[in-house]
This record gives sequence, structure tokens and C-alpha cells, in this order.
Amino acid sequence: MKKQIKIEIIKGKIRQGRIMQTDDCYLATGKQFAGKPMAKPFERPVVVIARNKYKEFAVVKIQSHKGIGLPTGLRNRVSKIMPVIEIHDNKGNPIKAGKKFRPTHPAEYLSCDSIELIINECNNPKHKQFYADNQLKLSELRNRKKKR
Repeated sequence: MKKQIKIEIIKGKIRQGRIMQTDDCYLATGKQFAGKPMAKPFERPVVVIARNKYKEFAVVKIQSHKGIGLPTGLRNRVSKIMPVIEIHDNKGNPIKAGKKFRPTHPAEYLSCDSIELIINECNNPKHKQFYADNQLKLSELRNRKKKR
């Protein structure tokens, strides 16, 4: 039986499915690729798959085609994602919208079905090296307490 995933729809705020632009050097797993700068800054699209009440996000990298923007055909299939969930930036801080992670046009959202497919793909046991880490990262994001 397929597990139903709760999709948050929050009006006027960054919600699940929003496409954001960043650079590989700002992602925690992108540190090894940071030696070669991208031709254009903020060329890596990422999609928000979860958020908590402190406006912190869990994102998944999208394998982009040439140019900036939403890859063609992503709305129909999810074969162009990296199944690694990111909740920290390169300095260990939570991912928030700002200088490092810029939201794209408000009309660029993925559908709820696409988000469910992405979450199921990231939490699929066939990705053995990422499966346990992805589960821990999502639970850490949801149970995070605000620093005082």
C-alpha cells in the first residue's frame, strides 16, 4: 500500500514544490564540485520538498539541462533529480530563502503528484547510500527546535 504524503499548501509563502535557484558551492554535497565555478551564478535549480514552521527547507537538486530554469519534461517525469535531500548549506546552517537560495517566479511550482514522486524516489530503499540519511534529514527538519 502506498503511503499518503501530506502536502502543505500555504498561500503567499514558499511552499513545497517551489523551484529555487542556487549554486553547487552553496549545497552541502556540492562542496567537492566547488573548485570549478559555474559559468552563470545561481544556475542549479532545486525543488523544495519539505518545510518547517521556522521557514527552513529540505531541497532536492534537479539535474538541469542547458540554461537556467525548469528542465523540460520535469512536470511529467522525475528521472532528472538527484535522490539526495539537503537541509543544510555549505556552512552547516539551515536552508532558508535569501542570498544563497533565491526563489524563482511564483508561478514555477511543481504539482503535488510530482512532489510525491520526488519524495518517494528519495525515500526508496533502492538508493542504499542515501536512504538512511534522507530519512534522518527529514525527521531532523520536522523536529528541529528554534535556536535562542
